[in-house]
Amino acid sequence: MIFGAIRKFSTIDFPGKLACVLGTKGCNMHCHWCHNYDLVSFEFSANCRIITEPEVLEFLKARAGFIEGVVISGGEPTLHGDLPEFCSEIQSLGFAVKLDTNGTNPEMIQRLMHEHLIDYVAMDIKTDFHNYPTITKNKFDPEKIKQSIELLLNGPLPYEFRTTCVKPFIDKANIEKIGALIRGADHYYLQKFDHTHVQNRDYAGNPDAGFDDAEMAELCCRVEPYVAECRIR
Repeated sequence: MIFGAIRKFSTIDFPGKLACVLGTKGCNMHCHWCHNYDLVSFEFSANCRIITEPEVLEFLKARAGFIEGVVISGGEPTLHGDLPEFCSEIQSLGFAVKLDTNGTNPEMIQRLMHEHLIDYVAMDIKTDFHNYPTITKNKFDPEKIKQSIELLLNGPLPYEFRTTCVKPFIDKANIEKIGALIRGADHYYLQKFDHTHVQNRDYAGNPDAGFDDAEMAELCCRVEPYVAECRIR
């Protein structure tokens, strides 16, 4: 595994646990509002140094007994074929593992679940399926994301779905479509868009791309009938 970022301490990324966050390099989506834009490319640059797996493991060994969990984020972690081996290595050090994913690789998610290599999953739902092609440069297969949703809905692991609310990709109509897609989910989080740390010139510094508190509350009300819990972050 090769990483591009380490956040040494977090109280909010792994529910119920003190954790660190590891950012893998490379993503198969290019969301206009991505705040981890240094991790989207598989190439490294002056702004994003290579962090090797041995370096990460030494970092984690030094924090055993202090932090409880490790969040593997990105980028998109499931694009890395050696992710299962890395998760096993982390667990051997006594840490719980949380996976952040866009859901495009259900085969990897299923393997990680089947081999008990992850303890929690957070899956992003970017928008309704009609609008997905507008946010990704690569071919989009909605069936893959549907499979990942079903794995979480029907699986044994604690999980959450989440959507960063950005105009025009989220609106009052398609938030209900997303709700129907994840009907019966335990936890669904609507995340406010942070325009202060994005690369795309149309969204950087553009507060109009986000929703105000009243608009977020309305989106939440529209999706609440579909899920056990919907909250705003």
